[in-house]
Amino acid sequence: MNGLKNSINGIFNVIFALENSINGLNNTINGINNSIDGINNAIYGINNPVCAINNAIFGIVKAKKMTLTMPFMAFLRPFIPFINNPICGIKNAIDGINNAIYGINNFIYGINNAICRIENPICGINNAIYGINNAFYGINNTLYCIDNSINGINNAFYCIDNSINGINNALYCIDNAINGMRGIRNAINSQISFKNHPLRVFTIKLRDFTNTLKLLRNLQH
Repeated sequence: MNGLKNSINGIFNVIFALENSINGLNNTINGINNSIDGINNAIYGINNPVCAINNAIFGIVKAKKMTLTMPFMAFLRPFIPFINNPICGIKNAIDGINNAIYGINNFIYGINNAICRIENPICGINNAIYGINNAFYGINNTLYCIDNSINGINNAFYCIDNSINGINNALYCIDNAINGMRGIRNAINSQISFKNHPLRVFTIKLRDFTNTLKLLRNLQH
């Protein structure tokens, strides 16, 4: 069961790792886009101060022209564009500098994102490899469990075989006991039938003769 569980977890880890790899690639693309936007903002920020300086120069020139062509209105009208244009130009210049700084920051942020997003696919690939390893580890555990199950079945059959052999040995012992009882019976029967055998009669007579000799020897003493 643990092997199957590890196999399933390994497959899910592979899927998650592939998803992380895809997300990492998307983040890399977004980081590159941010870098491009940062460069564009930097260019835009540089252009704004130039435009602001041009506006300021244009305002000063326009004020001088109005002063020369309209001497009676020189104290009123020239002051409005003369004052407004430089102020707007300075404001645009400040805005342009701020935009340039913002663009540079975006550019640096985009580079950082690009580096970070490049690392994410590597991590995703590592996770994928780790997930594949886990999957193989789970498969190996499953095969090991199956092998243990087969060995257990073989051991069970081996025990059954030993039990059958034990029963056979017991029956063989019973058979030997029966044969031994038959041998005893046959021996008894042979003793009964040996009572009148000539050899037995001769041995009895020989024993009686030796006893007689012993008796005579005792009488001599």
